[in-house]
Amino acid sequence: MEIADIKNLRYHIADNYLRESIDYKPEVEKVLKYLKQKSFILVIASTTNDNTIGIYKKHNRNIINKANIEDIFSLVYSKGAVKELKPNPEIYYKILKELNVTADECLIIEDSLIGVEAGNNANIEVAVIYDKYSDCNRKEINKLSQYQFKDYNEMLTYMKNELDGLNFS
Repeated sequence: MEIADIKNLRYHIADNYLRESIDYKPEVEKVLKYLKQKSFILVIASTTNDNTIGIYKKHNRNIINKANIEDIFSLVYSKGAVKELKPNPEIYYKILKELNVTADECLIIEDSLIGVEAGNNANIEVAVIYDKYSDCNRKEINKLSQYQFKDYNEMLTYMKNELDGLNFS
């Protein structure tokens, strides 16, 4: 097998994985739909590349059928939108400016140390969702984040307790 054939096979496997296997974390669509229904502005600020985000938006049926990115999110920024990646806060500063909001009007939902650090560097509160792949940084993540949740169901319960009954007009 030639090197070009190996590269093409690798691309095909990765592309298929992004289209067919990648999915939201369990129950995240409930949180997204709840916040959207409450008229919150939702934004993706990801270190994922533009091509991958494009696949999620246009070809990944798991994501499209649960909570279509284009229907749920007002802005989607991937790593191509900025010069400096997280933990640099550049992506969050860009969002604040574009939405004309202040840091204290925002909440970042993260699952990694560099994301939590980026939120802190932008002076925005951070809620962290447990992710087993971040266990090696768990103490630091919990120390730096203002809210910690074991999963999206726990987050949704907390949000409903805090937000239901409030008027969001």
